[in-house]
Amino acid sequence: MRHLLLIAALIYGVAHSQEPQKPKAAEQKATTEQRGTEKSPLFIKTPSPTTQAERDHEAYEKHQKPWNETALAYATIALSFITLALAIFTAFLWRSTSRLVDDAKDTSRRQLRAYLMISRAEIYIDGAPGSSKRVRISAKNFGQTPAYSVRYWLSMCSKKFPTRVFERDRLSNDVGAGVIAPGDTFATHATIPPLNNGNAIHDGTYAFYVYGVFLYKDAFGYDWVTPFRYMQIGPGWTDEKEMHICAEGNDAQ
Repeated sequence: MRHLLLIAALIYGVAHSQEPQKPKAAEQKATTEQRGTEKSPLFIKTPSPTTQAERDHEAYEKHQKPWNETALAYATIALSFITLALAIFTAFLWRSTSRLVDDAKDTSRRQLRAYLMISRAEIYIDGAPGSSKRVRISAKNFGQTPAYSVRYWLSMCSKKFPTRVFERDRLSNDVGAGVIAPGDTFATHATIPPLNNGNAIHDGTYAFYVYGVFLYKDAFGYDWVTPFRYMQIGPGWTDEKEMHICAEGNDAQ
């Protein structure tokens, strides 16, 4: 019986000695205050990647993705400059092509248009010797297409030699000559009027002048003008012969 009571006392003492001590009020309060709540946690712990794919994605987000975005921005800027340069180059190319086309058209017109120029100017006698003296002005189309709406006027006078100023005679009206085909020649005739200073022309102080203008249109509808001026001076100026071309007053457009 004594042995049973001793064993019971030992068991009771061991159990009583292993019971956890209750925390003090202050410690319990501090522990309670250090605990967070579900709505207001003290800190959030980010879970670390658990798989290789997650670790690769995290590395991409930290390192590769910013570099890719920067490279894309630089590439966009470079592409903008390249596009601008291409646009400028295209504009210059279009302008150059347009000039080439215009130059080709202009060259074609110049090669194919009519060129009406004076081929001969001469004094001749109309009829038997002693008849009136006349002037013949021949205009030839040296171009490859007809000269249309041809008209002209012609004046004659005697002036001191040399003379550079010439005015159109008020009696010289425009005369229509129609169409002059390529290679054809049109000749106009005019009688030399009586001149009071014939002796001065013979002496070389005066000169006899024939001048005027031919006007025409080419096959492309452009208007052209061919002015002319010829002269005779010195002994035998009324003889049948070709006239001298003046240094000024002649042109061929």
